[in-house]
Amino acid sequence: MAHRESQRKVILDAAEDLFIQKGIDAATIGQIATAGGVTRATIYQYFANKQEIAWALFENVIAGWHEDAERDVLSAITSGADRIEKFLHSALNFAIHDPRQAGFLAQFNVLYARERFSRRMVEVFQHEFGPRGNFIITILQEGVADGSLRPGLDPALTHSAILNFAAAIQLRVGLLGTLVEVEYGMSNDNIFREMVRIFVDGLRAERPCADLADAKSTKE
Repeated sequence: MAHRESQRKVILDAAEDLFIQKGIDAATIGQIATAGGVTRATIYQYFANKQEIAWALFENVIAGWHEDAERDVLSAITSGADRIEKFLHSALNFAIHDPRQAGFLAQFNVLYARERFSRRMVEVFQHEFGPRGNFIITILQEGVADGSLRPGLDPALTHSAILNFAAAIQLRVGLLGTLVEVEYGMSNDNIFREMVRIFVDGLRAERPCADLADAKSTKE
């Protein structure tokens, strides 16, 4: 069993490098076999085709990021709004500090956009967010209850918006990397953290006028 897991990891690591360098379409099973030091026959013992390798990598990336994000967010003793912001920062940190996997996600999105395996995507997200409880929806509900998020938020709709916003950040950074910094003359970290702040501010509950006045006087 340990040998099979080790062999599978070798194949996935080799494929991930090639997918990032060449793109999923251009990389071949033969190239993956050569890069991993295995035979084509060995690869076919684990995966039916190149697309299955790509999906296995995608599932691994999502599972790893989701586990880290859930642990970090749920361990934070703060308001619901601040936890949502922390979750989005985890998506940004993943993209900036793990460019290899962010680059793979960008390539995978090209494959997904073309082949449109939406049912399989739903299954992946149900597996990751379903059995362990959808912690984002729980945080949204808690944020409305603690007064940090706008009342009347639709948790399911807002959850979808949050995940798509996180995916958009990861795709932009994964696809373009430091080109964004060259384009705007500012660091990715500053640009995308400001995007997160603006997004979360749109979810926050409106502060009473008295609080706003106090905040203004404090700044002055």
